[in-house]
Formats: sequence, C-alpha cells, structure tokens
Amino acid sequence: MSNSTISLTYEQVMDSIREAQKVTQKAIQDFVKDTNLAMQEVAEQQKKTQKAIEETQKQHKETEKAIKETQKQMGKLGNRFGEVTEHMVFPAVVSRFNELGYRFHTEFEGNFKVINKKNKLIAEIDAYLENDTTIAVVEIKAKPNEEDIEAHIQRIEKLKQNRQEFNDPPKIIIGAIAGAVFPAKIKAVAIKAGFYVLVQSGDTMKLDIPQNFKPREF
Repeated sequence: MSNSTISLTYEQVMDSIREAQKVTQKAIQDFVKDTNLAMQEVAEQQKKTQKAIEETQKQHKETEKAIKETQKQMGKLGNRFGEVTEHMVFPAVVSRFNELGYRFHTEFEGNFKVINKKNKLIAEIDAYLENDTTIAVVEIKAKPNEEDIEAHIQRIEKLKQNRQEFNDPPKIIIGAIAGAVFPAKIKAVAIKAGFYVLVQSGDTMKLDIPQNFKPREF
C-alpha cells in the first residue's frame, strides 16, 4: 500500500472519528439540556405542590378555627338555653311539689353549688328545695337521657355524703328529673330509679308518674 493510500485512509478514519465525536457531543448536550429542562419542570412542579400543601394547611387551620368558634358559640347558646329553660321550669317545679304536700320553704334556682370541706366544688344542682325534713334535688334538661339519670344519682350521693361530712341534720333526699322533651323509654328509666318525672305541658310542667309511685329516699 502506498503512502498516499495510507494517508487517505487515515484521514477518512479521523474524519469518521471526528464526526462520531460531534454526534456524541451533540447527544451529550441534548441529554444535558433535556435533563436540565426536566429538572426545572420537576422543581416547578414541586413549588406548585408545596404551594398547594401550604394552601391546604392554611384552609385546614381556618376550618379548625371556624369549627372551634362554632362549638364555642353553640356552647354559649346551649348555656343560655339551659338558663332560660331552668328559669321557666323552676316555678312550675315548686308548684308541683307543693301540690304533693312538701311545702318547701328554702328554694334555690340554678347552679346550687355543693362545696366540700376542702372548699372544692363537687356538684352543681339545677333546682334545690328544702323543708324541715326533706330535700328535693331537681335536674332540668331540654331532653334528658340515661346518662343524665345516672349522673343525677351520683349528684345526690355526693350531696348526701357532703351533708354527713359537715354533720348537717339528717334529712330525706329525693330526686326529680324535669324535661321539655321526655322520651318514654327515658321516663321509664327515671321512674325505675325512683325519681319524680316532670314533663312540659303547654307553658307549665306536670308530674308524670304512676299512681302508686314512691320516690327513692337517699
């Protein structure tokens, strides 16, 4: 092979190598460009996702705040409703017990507090009535339930124990549940527990107990 032929072949090989290098370099550049573009798109998407997360968290906080505010307002409304209910029910409760012959001379309406010797509040009573021999403890609810009845039993037991701690004169303690809406099932539970049951009738309250009813004496 002549020197000229070798030289030509060498140049052809080098041209091929240089062309391959150009193609490879372009492929590398395109890959880097595409990669950078993809990374930018991912970064942009991450920003959008983060913004969406922050917006969701903000909305969640606002929702929680709105729920708490609603609960707060409902609590206030419930307290006001309870106060109005007690104020309307109390005179009728007193009248019904007077008709039974109790003739209470001491009457406390709303939040009669039972305080122990450690000056700790242990119970609150919606309506407290007392005469020389008997104390009536009345729970007033818009719509009583079984938990209210059980809680009332415990409330009376605490009052009884508290009187014993203070060496108060022994007296019979009786209980009553008054309700604007009184489901028949709950009424039966209250009577079985030995409580007088008073239900709303028009603009007053009436006793709704069996003819042979005898109250539980604590």
